[in-house]
This record gives sequence, C-alpha cells and structure tokens, in this order.
Amino acid sequence: MPYILNTLYSLLESRQKRQFVALQLLITLTALLELASITSIGPFMALVASPDTFKNNQLAQDAINMIGGEQPEVRLGLVVLILISLSTLTSLYTSWKLSRFGARLGADLSSRLYNYYINQDWIFHSSSNSSALTNRIAQETYRVTQGIIQPSLIILSKSILVILLIAGVFILEPMIAMIGSFFFAFCYLLIFQLTKLSLSTSGKKVSEHSEKRLRVISEGFGAIKDTLILQQQDAFSKEFEVHSMKWADHVSNIRVLGQAPRYIMEGITFGSVIGFIALLSTTDDTSLTDFLPKLTVFAFAGLKILPAMQAIFSNISSIKSNAPAFENIEVDLKKHRIFSINQAESMPVLTHGDIQIRHLSYEYPNTKKTILDNLNLDIPQNKTIGIAGPSGSGKSTLIDIICGLIPIKTGDIQIGTLSWNHQKKINWGSKVGYVPQSIFLLDSTIAENIAFGIDPTKICPVKLDDAIQKAHLNELISSLQYGIETVVGERGMQLSGGQRQRIGIARALYHDPEVLIFDEATSALDGISEQKIMEAITGLHGSKTIIMIAHRLSTLKNCDTIFFLEHGEISHQGSFDDLLKASDIFRKMSG
Repeated sequence: MPYILNTLYSLLESRQKRQFVALQLLITLTALLELASITSIGPFMALVASPDTFKNNQLAQDAINMIGGEQPEVRLGLVVLILISLSTLTSLYTSWKLSRFGARLGADLSSRLYNYYINQDWIFHSSSNSSALTNRIAQETYRVTQGIIQPSLIILSKSILVILLIAGVFILEPMIAMIGSFFFAFCYLLIFQLTKLSLSTSGKKVSEHSEKRLRVISEGFGAIKDTLILQQQDAFSKEFEVHSMKWADHVSNIRVLGQAPRYIMEGITFGSVIGFIALLSTTDDTSLTDFLPKLTVFAFAGLKILPAMQAIFSNISSIKSNAPAFENIEVDLKKHRIFSINQAESMPVLTHGDIQIRHLSYEYPNTKKTILDNLNLDIPQNKTIGIAGPSGSGKSTLIDIICGLIPIKTGDIQIGTLSWNHQKKINWGSKVGYVPQSIFLLDSTIAENIAFGIDPTKICPVKLDDAIQKAHLNELISSLQYGIETVVGERGMQLSGGQRQRIGIARALYHDPEVLIFDEATSALDGISEQKIMEAITGLHGSKTIIMIAHRLSTLKNCDTIFFLEHGEISHQGSFDDLLKASDIFRKMSG
C-alpha cells in the first residue's frame, strides 16, 4: 500500500501537490475543531452537575467570570454549541474539498491514459485489444479514484482526527487512553491480516471480469449482423451474465470484508464502556459528579473515534482490493509522463514536394518476416500513382509508413526538402488525406463527419462546401430534409456504402491536403457506386498527389504510374497497359 500511495503522489503535477498540502492543513484544522468541541463538553457537564466544581480552580473561575452573568452554565452551553456548529460546518467543507480533489485527480488520470493511448502509433493499436484499453480508461481509473484516491484522503483525515482525540483522552486518563489505543489497533490489525489475501484475490477478479464484460459488449454489438443472422444472441447474453455474476460476487466480498470489523468492534466498544463505568463505580472516593464529565468526554470521543477507526480500516481494505486496478494502469501512466515530455518537443512542419523512398525495409515487432525489402520508388508531385500486388506483398505497410502511422526502421523517405529516417514517423500535419476501405462515421451530422474532430462552431462553411463539391455529395445532401445537418446514425448505418465513402472523401478533402491516399476505397462497392467514387477521384487528377491501393485493378487504369509489389519488392512498374504485358500475376489479377 505505501508503494501505491508514493507512486500516486509522484504522478501528481506541481499544482496538484500544492492542493494536497493545502488539504492537509485544512484536515488538521478540522480535527482540532473536533477536539475542541468534544473537550468543551467536559467542563460544561461538570458545571451543570455541580456549580461549585470550579470554586477552587482560579483559572476556571476566571473563565467563568469572562462568560459573565447569572447562570454561566447556559452561556458555556452556547459556547459549546458554537464550537460544535463550527466543527460541523468545517467538516462538511473539508469533505467536499476532499471529494472534489479526489474526483478531479481521478478524471485527470483517466484523461492522461486516453491521451497516451490515442497518440500511439498504428502498431500499438493493431496489437492491443480496444476493450482492454477502454476498461483501463473507464473502469480501472474509476476504481483507482473511488477505491484508492478517495479512501487515501479519508484515511489521512480520519487518522489525524483519531490521533488528536486519543491525545485529548490521554491528557484526562493516560492509562485508559494507552490501553484502549493499543487494544483497538491490535484488533483491527489482526482482522486486516486475516482478510487481506481475500481482498487482494477479489480485487484481481473484479479487474478480470470487468474487462471481459466490456469485451463481450464490444464484440456482441460490433458484430451485430452476424449475431442476428447466426442467432447467437443467447451465447453473448449468457457469457455476459456469467462474467457479470462473478464480478458482482467479488464486489460483494470486498464490501463485506471491509464492513465486517464494524460489528465486531461495536460489541467490544460497548462492553469496554460498561466495564469502565463499573470500574469507576467500585471506587469508594468516586461519585457520579466526579466522573460524569470525564465519562461524557470519553463517550463523545468514542462516538467519533470508533467510526473513524472503522473508516480507516474499510478504506485500507478498499485500497488493498483495488490495488490490481492501479497495477493495470501504473506502467501506462508512467509512460504518459515520458510521452508528454517528448510531445512537448517542437516538430518540423512538412513542406510538400516529390516523395522519394530509398532502401526502405520493414518487419513488424516480434516477427522475423520481412514485409518490405530494400524498396526504392519515386512519387512525383501532383501525379496519380497506383500500388498493387497480391495479399501480403506489403502494400498496406508501405502506405502506413507514408501516412506516418508507423515509424521508419530502415531506409529513408524524402518529402520536399525534409528527410525522414530511422525511428521517425512522418509528420504530415493536415497535408495528407486518407480514405480507407471502411469509413468510420460519428453518430452526428454530415457536416461534423466531414470536418472530423473540429468543434461544430468552428467548421468553415467555405471548406465544407468545397469538400462536398469535389466529393460529388451535392445530390445526396440536397435530397435530405436537413441537408448537411442530417444525423447519419451510429457508424453511418442509415447511409449506403457509396454514400459513406463519399463522405470519407469529403473528410479527406476538407483540409485541402496536398497528398490523397485511397486504401482499397472502392473494393466493397457495387459498380455504380464505384463509378461515382472514381469520377470524384478523377476530378482531382493533376491538382494533388494521389496514391491508390487496389485489389480491383480496373480502378488503377488512369494512374500515371503503377508500382506492382511482390514479397516486399517492386517487381514491375509502368502504366496499366505496360504491366498487363510485363506481369503474368498482374494480368491474372486484372481478370
């Protein structure tokens, strides 16, 4: 547990550390007011029980005279009420500040993870499970917030309160304070030692089943057509139910183990109070008047100490059970810190020109298969280039490197006046537009989908209209009741494949890029839809550098040059007709 807390503190920003120190001061002030309000009850009860109690105490007499007037016990009672009210208001304010600080810290950790993940390259995302990433961002950070950060703050505040209250009791009765403190601490420590293994195990199971629940949700909804056609709804529902029930069982175990000591300690406490009263009553020289003030102070202190110790225990249990959640995100949070420092470094702005690729080789991490092997090619500015080849020939990897999705490993790429080489991703800024085979559409308007990621209030109407014109979307938009403000539905399910592709082209054109990349952009379309997409692409010929990847080779007929890849190398290059004559494989693929 100390390691987790130290690590969390090290992850705080300077501003958050200052806020934490201020909270500690506020917690201490609150505890002192609690102590003052409780200890003031003793003199009040003594004065009510026997007005002559303080006659032989000059200091007490001076204090009573300061209160003044007849019936000083009434005025002293008002002082006690004021202290209690002030203590209560301060406690409420402190609880609000602690809760707000913990919740904002948790939200900040969640934002850091999301920022870190979304800025990783394509290799990271292609090798990671999106459900696992979602679980860490949404569920694990929530558990860290509610199960570690908030409990840590509560433990801090309650510990200070308990220490000060015990110190107050120690002044009145040192022996009772020492015996009680050691006894209760021993009981809680013993219970914690007996339950910590179960807490840790249940905590790990909560993380495990939480991730599996999200995976089943993602897979069930993500493949909803297959699920409905193959009638596998029950299979997904049953699997989700199994993980949900196991998740619920372990969550309930954690809660029970955290609250169990409360009932045990309540019985021990009440028994101790009865024993204390019985002990005092057997003393010959002790009367009710003598021990009533102390007994009252002990009772009120106990009413504060017992819940505080229970809160400390239950929150320690919470930290123990939620430690696996922190372990799941700890490494990535540390990586985010390094990433943030590197991200702050200025990167050159790309100026476009011819794209020259020299001696480019690539193999994916943890594999020995060479995807690209000493590749050399030139892509002249404002020319239309086709890239073709059998599956596994390296087409997509080449495009991923050119797009800047994955870093260069061997070789270099020169674009205009800038050269990019080992372990550097190409920084295009907004100068590249990418149209994949499957367009992901937001559950939002056509305008917001075209201006992807831009605040709706900052969408440029001129750029939007220009992109719509070039993507041949006019006819579609004019046929819709709400035009560009039409909501397309989740993933654009209300639109046809060709309509989604044209929105994808408009998205790529919105920022007026100098390079356009079409990655199998028409392979899933029917002949009519493909023709309309090709008309849109042909209309851009000569004004932009266009790179097209296609399995359906007929879409490459109008390319200035086609590069044919086999086994990570360029086996042939030239016009469509040239490749028909030179390559048997190209001729077979073209049908």
